[in-house]
Amino acid sequence: MAAARDRVEHLLASSPAVIYSFKATGDYAPTFISQNVKDLLGYDRGEYLESPDFWRSRIHPADSPRILNDYPRLLEEGRLSYEYRFRRKDGNYCWISDELQLLRDAAGDPTEVVGSWNDITARKQIGEALVAAQDRIGHLLSSAPAVIYSYKATGDFAPTFVSQNIRERLGYEPQEYLENADFWRSRVHPDELGAVEAEAARLYKKGSHTVEYRFLRKDGSYHWVNDEQRLVRDGEGQPVEVVGSWSDITERKEAEIAFRRSEQRLTDAIESISEGFSLYDAEDRLIVCNSAYGELLYPGLGMPTPGTPYKTLIRNAAKQGLVEDAKGRVDEWVAERLAKRRQPGEPHVQRRAGGRWIQINERKTTEGGTVAVYTNITEIKRAEEELREAKRKAELANELVSEQKRALELLSTKLSKYLSPQVYSSIFTGQRNVEIASNRKKLTVFFSDIADFTATTDDLESEELTGLLNHYLTEMSKIALDHGATIDKYIGDAVLAFFGDPETRGIKEDALACVNMAIAMQRRMRELQFEWRDAGLEKPFQLRIGISTGYCTVGNFGSEDRMDYTIIGNEVNLASRLQSHAALGGILISHETYSLVKDVVLAEEQSPIQAKGFAKPVRNYLVLDQLDKLIDQRRVIHEEQDGLRIFLDLQKLDKASAVQALQGILSRLAN
Repeated sequence: MAAARDRVEHLLASSPAVIYSFKATGDYAPTFISQNVKDLLGYDRGEYLESPDFWRSRIHPADSPRILNDYPRLLEEGRLSYEYRFRRKDGNYCWISDELQLLRDAAGDPTEVVGSWNDITARKQIGEALVAAQDRIGHLLSSAPAVIYSYKATGDFAPTFVSQNIRERLGYEPQEYLENADFWRSRVHPDELGAVEAEAARLYKKGSHTVEYRFLRKDGSYHWVNDEQRLVRDGEGQPVEVVGSWSDITERKEAEIAFRRSEQRLTDAIESISEGFSLYDAEDRLIVCNSAYGELLYPGLGMPTPGTPYKTLIRNAAKQGLVEDAKGRVDEWVAERLAKRRQPGEPHVQRRAGGRWIQINERKTTEGGTVAVYTNITEIKRAEEELREAKRKAELANELVSEQKRALELLSTKLSKYLSPQVYSSIFTGQRNVEIASNRKKLTVFFSDIADFTATTDDLESEELTGLLNHYLTEMSKIALDHGATIDKYIGDAVLAFFGDPETRGIKEDALACVNMAIAMQRRMRELQFEWRDAGLEKPFQLRIGISTGYCTVGNFGSEDRMDYTIIGNEVNLASRLQSHAALGGILISHETYSLVKDVVLAEEQSPIQAKGFAKPVRNYLVLDQLDKLIDQRRVIHEEQDGLRIFLDLQKLDKASAVQALQGILSRLAN
């Protein structure tokens, strides 16, 4: 018995599986384990036999619920088999296959469970690798840009496989392909089905073929696909299966269609232009040209064919005598023409046979080719010759016209001296017609005269008087023009001018400009008086000025042959009367003029005058100076704002009474 037990122990220890047992009831205590548990799992027999929780504590936590839930089947069926991960002595987990057998006593009650552990880690790893490889293949096929499919090569040609990416690429579920033998045929575009099926015969002859056609997607739209197929044969060479791939080439096909349309548009475009057009590649071989190119450059030689070298074309043309410059020097001319073509610049002209001229405009393309436009300029050349002759005649005529123009300019300059600059400018710029016409306008009229002119000049020679008078009038005219006055006329030593026509800045601005001009004239007269005294004049000129504002008639007066631009009306007479009543060196202005300038000019009202030609006494004002200048000289105090105006003349003011009056005003304001 001892020998038999040792024999059994030896056999069990040599088994590839670990044999173990435990009680089937109660505490399920371990009862036996073979010695090879040391080799398989690294544990000693005692570790199993002395620990009731040995097995439960070493099952992988992720597998334990599954195994324990399945354990009651052992009592029902008597046998149980499962696989799980078990922790070895070294702490690593290995996969084991666990086979259990339930033993019962004579009464049928469970007594013991006998089992075996087999290490299946290697098999599991191979299985996992196989699953991973299958998943990897499935992932690759699903991620591929093409749909992979297969079908039987004979019989009913039933589908056998399709990659999952048919869903993303074409919108169909894999089962729609696999369960429908007519899937492919029913979705090829009807216009292309016959041609595609005819191509299928090549597959069985050559073993492979590729075809492109439109295919119906799930969403109802047609897409272009590239269908590449391979025929699979068995060991005896008989067709077994067809493996193919559908690639979506819609973008490429649409690009090809668009390119063909663009090519056609380009052809139509270059044919529609009257100029010759050509495009050569980097090797200077013809790519495309229009019919005008052949007709212009190579008449009688036919249309150049694509691929013809440019050098060959021009040499043939030169030999045929089509190029005037190449006659008698073909090789030299060809070399010159090619050199110019390699470095294209500005357009150049070529003289052709039959008196024709062609302008050539060449440019290099980004690929190194040459694009050129050829224009027939024969008519232009003839016109240029005619133009040169006409130009020569025109130059002769122009010289005559220029001479006449210089004479007219000289005459115009002389005439301008007899007219006011404004009038002269308006006539010569076409703004005013030279015709008898007038209109009513509100103007400010200026009249000045030298007091006692005759008494002052009695002792002067006529030459001295002329120079003195001209000097005076020149100085006054400068001031008048600076202020924009229209000088009507010089009446001996008197000056008549006005503001408001032919140019106006507004009634108020015109009046202010006139008064400022008068002040400037009197100021300049005071300076001239010193000069004249130094020159020996005993009684220097003294000026009196009158200014009036009102409606006048202004325009051209006279006859059709002789007319004068002037003004007439009461305001002219009033300005003259005011001048005659003005003090020496003084300026008298009318009431309306005063109302327009009183905010800027200080003036004192004088006693009304009884002017000749006026029924009522005329109110008038003596101009003292511009307010700004008087304020700067501290001769007046002037403050003005909304509802308040204060003016104090410090030359005439009684300061005590002024202070008293101002204090009274302040008192009333405070109350």
